[in-house]
Amino acid sequence: MGNTHIENANRKVKQLDALYALDALTPFLDDDRVTCDTCQHRGTQPADEFVDLDKARQLRAMGKRLGMDGDKFEQKGKWLRIHWVEASCLATGFSPQPSQLKHRCHLYLEASKPPSSVESDAWWQD
Repeated sequence: MGNTHIENANRKVKQLDALYALDALTPFLDDDRVTCDTCQHRGTQPADEFVDLDKARQLRAMGKRLGMDGDKFEQKGKWLRIHWVEASCLATGFSPQPSQLKHRCHLYLEASKPPSSVESDAWWQD
């Protein structure tokens, strides 16, 4: 009797390989999915966070990192303000989808444009 766990894992890998092969064909299929990377509604907006100054000092003493690369720090009274610029969808106000994640979006204008061969009513007469 074989190891069913290994057989199941091999079967899953074959299924994933088939999906990746289908994904490689995506440019040739009629795919209406888009990415937020090329959307006209993608923009940036400022964001900030306030941390108690004593807590920030305590975290730093413990070797913890505050903020991320590129963040700006500003002391305001008993608070430490951490501010940065982040990507956002200007149409919804939410964060955009992760980079290069294809999805269907009703706000992406190019996704709803008809193909260039169907721009006129009498396209078949040309």
